[in-house]
Amino acid sequence: RKEEEALVALARGIAACVVWARGVGGRGAASATQGPGTDMAQTGKLSEQTFSLRELTSRCCDLANRAGELIRDVSDRAASGGSTSDLGLVDKGADAGTFDPQTVADRRAQRCIVEGLRAVYGNELRIVGEEGELGSDQAADAALADQHLLDENWPEESDVQLSASELCVWIDPLDGTKEFVEGKYEYVSTLVGITCAGRPVAGVISEPYFSQAEDLRGRVLWGCCLLPRSAGGGVHVLGDVQWTRPARPPGRCVAIVSRSRSTGAVADALLRLSEPGSDGATGPLVTDVLRAGGAGHKVTRVVDGTCDLWLFPRPGTSRWDTCAAEAMLEASGGLLRDGSGCRVSYDPDGEMGNVAGVLAGADSTVVEKAALVCATLDALRDADGAPLSRSWFEEVLGISRGAVEGFAADTNSCVRGKHSTVTRVELRYSQAALPTLPAGLPSSVMLKRVVPSDLDPRSTKTWLRDIASYRAEINFARLWAGFLGERGVRLPQVYHVVSEGVEGIDEEMVAGGESEEGRQRVLACRFLTVMEDFRPDAFRQEFELGRPDLEAALQLAARMHGNTAEESTVRRAEEELLAEGCYWALSKRDQAELEALPKVWLDLAFELAREEEALFLQMRVRELGRRLQSVSRVVDEALRKSRELRCLVHGDFKTANIFFEKATGEAVPIDFQWAGVNLGVQDVAYLLLSSASLEELEEGGNIESLLAAYQAEREAVVVASSGSAEATRSASSEDLLRKTFKLACLDYARVVFGYQLRGRDAAWIRTGAQNLGRCTHNRSIPHFLGFVRFIAALLDEWEATGDL
Repeated sequence: RKEEEALVALARGIAACVVWARGVGGRGAASATQGPGTDMAQTGKLSEQTFSLRELTSRCCDLANRAGELIRDVSDRAASGGSTSDLGLVDKGADAGTFDPQTVADRRAQRCIVEGLRAVYGNELRIVGEEGELGSDQAADAALADQHLLDENWPEESDVQLSASELCVWIDPLDGTKEFVEGKYEYVSTLVGITCAGRPVAGVISEPYFSQAEDLRGRVLWGCCLLPRSAGGGVHVLGDVQWTRPARPPGRCVAIVSRSRSTGAVADALLRLSEPGSDGATGPLVTDVLRAGGAGHKVTRVVDGTCDLWLFPRPGTSRWDTCAAEAMLEASGGLLRDGSGCRVSYDPDGEMGNVAGVLAGADSTVVEKAALVCATLDALRDADGAPLSRSWFEEVLGISRGAVEGFAADTNSCVRGKHSTVTRVELRYSQAALPTLPAGLPSSVMLKRVVPSDLDPRSTKTWLRDIASYRAEINFARLWAGFLGERGVRLPQVYHVVSEGVEGIDEEMVAGGESEEGRQRVLACRFLTVMEDFRPDAFRQEFELGRPDLEAALQLAARMHGNTAEESTVRRAEEELLAEGCYWALSKRDQAELEALPKVWLDLAFELAREEEALFLQMRVRELGRRLQSVSRVVDEALRKSRELRCLVHGDFKTANIFFEKATGEAVPIDFQWAGVNLGVQDVAYLLLSSASLEELEEGGNIESLLAAYQAEREAVVVASSGSAEATRSASSEDLLRKTFKLACLDYARVVFGYQLRGRDAAWIRTGAQNLGRCTHNRSIPHFLGFVRFIAALLDEWEATGDL
């Protein structure tokens, strides 16, 4: 009892503080005798209006009940007249091509509630109704709504005064209009929610056709989440002081879903939540299913304890459908969240649709577990969009039916990027099947899915370029992983790949630009890879690489480059992968990007000059964009002439795409989207500039020694594979390596300053400090400044000597 009294005092204190903070100099709460919205300025104190939540909720109960009577009157008249024309049906969605019915019952019910509230609160109370502005109804009941209906459950001393400017009432006058028109009246409800500062605080649900007895129709539930039940909080049935919401039986989870949703997101979510392991242990989360109509009806069945989970992880409901129920669920220990588990914001000037879907549960743990599954529904699909199942994983891994007992993923392991969605999937095997299963089965796998319709839009030419790179990654897994693995290059194990719709997409089509044929090709493509998961207990990643990790990564690169340096191998790679690897190659970039480079750099330099004013005052730095532009084509031509250094390159060899085995320190690469033929030194330059620690870049001798270590390893690999030490020395001289390394650095700088940092500033760089996907110069100001100094020095050398 003392705890409840303390909570009441706390709620009233918070409300008083909110009012005081907005300008109230004294007590700031209007007493019951002052009326519902007394302006404290009338008493000589600076204030704004406050309303009694207890009285407002009571009036909403009375008005919702009256609205239910009006709804029944309309249906009774239609039934006695034998014609649906008495419903006054109009289609609000005709212009949008969707059926969104509205009847005279919708309109009369909304007018009843809105005008009833306006009669007491005037225009000081914000109201949002589904049917919009309807005008007044001269025939509406003029009696003021009752402010004392809740007195038996909500003591006056527990009342809470809330700022009028923070309050909003959300009204769905007749939820389930389609069902109402069809005569399925049991699915019809009236919903009234009250929010303060965008959060639900109280709610009312009227069920006009709820059968309590043979001669009694209708029921009104109400609830407040600001107070304990004894002080007016919790969920109640109007007029039934003894009613209490039943507790959920242990282990039970009855999901209520739309009667019309046999396919789509709802059906997929239901399938996943009925799988073993979806409860977070070994069993299914959902144990039974009830199908019904009307959003309000479904969520009410959760509010009154009949069901335990309303599952609707897709667009199709609005704020007025969920506001009342959210307050009532929170009042009874439940939750209402969007389809990804996030709180819904009730801004009367903001988004009205629940575009991320809705999950509502009688128990917060039920909603949280359902959200974990629903948040990755889009990711856990096969290449054609079908939801994954246990049998799918059994087929992928080549093991017997019934061997996979369950699988799970969560939002923290799901990354939706520009090019793909990558998800870690945890697998659990049947204990009974384990003795018959092959050794070394993975406890988790990484699922990488590329479907154009799921990704951000882009031009057809860009799509064709990117799809060529997706195909290259699939071909690398199919055709090159085994070849390199046999030669000592550690790569992730690939269990399954899918590549559909890429036939006929070639370099000529990519160069052709925009075309309807190209667009259709894009829409037909599908890619999927299931590969080894580098789990945190055995592997690590680093935000920047120190000397030991750089040596390990360069050793890996040298082995891949050295084993693919023979001309026949290069020609094969040109055919099966990208003819020109690396995403920043000049031929892959838009011509406008190079033309805009001087201005883009000046804008960037202006934004970042304050970080090191002396550096950016130097003309050599201020002119960096123009200087890079002037040498870009010469640099590109010089790199193309160094054909003797061509080999298979990774093409995106940065720290985000490299794992290090904890036990050995060995580097293992992932993400071969830009794998193809280029100079091996392109991988080296990119790695050092994008991933090396600042100390390694700024201490001049470190880069030289790292290049020498890479050169030695590569030469040793070439000698071992070809047996010709003389050929190796002539093709890979130290002078040539050093020169092409500098050229590759300038080549990469062009895309950093002209594309990656276009329109950016220091704040953007700092906000990416913990974003491993960014290169070090894009998430660290010191690294960025070091990068600028390094490139400026290379340009100085070029301009002073005409060479590197």
